[in-house]
Parts: sequence; C-alpha cells; structure tokens
Amino acid sequence: MTVDIQTLEERYVDSCRKHGATPNTEILSALFKAKVKRNNHEPCSMVISLDRVKDIDFHPLLDLLMEIDVSEIEAVDIWNESSCMLNGEYALSLMRAINQKLRMVDLQDFSLGKDFLRQ
Repeated sequence: MTVDIQTLEERYVDSCRKHGATPNTEILSALFKAKVKRNNHEPCSMVISLDRVKDIDFHPLLDLLMEIDVSEIEAVDIWNESSCMLNGEYALSLMRAINQKLRMVDLQDFSLGKDFLRQ
C-alpha cells in the first residue's frame, strides 16, 4: 500500500511531538511542494535543504525518510548551500534512509572528510 504525502506529513508532525521537536518549516515546505507537484500531475519529488536542519530535527526527519520507499514520492534530492548545522553522520543516515529514491546529493559546504565519501 502506498503512503500518500498527507499521511507522511501527519506522521512527521507526530514524530516531532514524540521527540520533543518543533516541526521544521523546511521539511513541511518540502512536503507541501511535493503535494503541489503531485496535484499538477508532475513527477512527485521532494527536495530537502539541510541549510536549516539542526540535530534536534534529525530523528523526526529520519522517521519520515524511512517511509519514503513506500510513499508516492518518486525521488528525493538533498542539498545545502551554506554551513550545515547538522552532524555529518546524521546526513549519511538520512541518505541511507531514503535508499533507492535518492536522486541527487549536493553537499557543498559540508566538512565530512574522506571517510564519509567511502561510506
């Protein structure tokens, strides 16, 4: 059974509540934009900017991304333009959670080192 974007959003907000985090507006915006694409019969993709994602946002976002494989979202892009406030190991975990729907990664200002690239 495919999980729709509205259900993903509701589960994300519930996960935020469970982890004591405020829902991140970047993530909510990415889900909204994916809904608009789906409603316009465009390929349904989600673009996540890590620029404003902090460590406190990690667990709810990971919960969300672990459901991407069974959702109507077809692809996920992850990028950042400025110094990211998210731990590099967390970024790697997020990419692994997306799994086969990870389409593009652009981590311009991430200080991750060579070990990150090997993983």
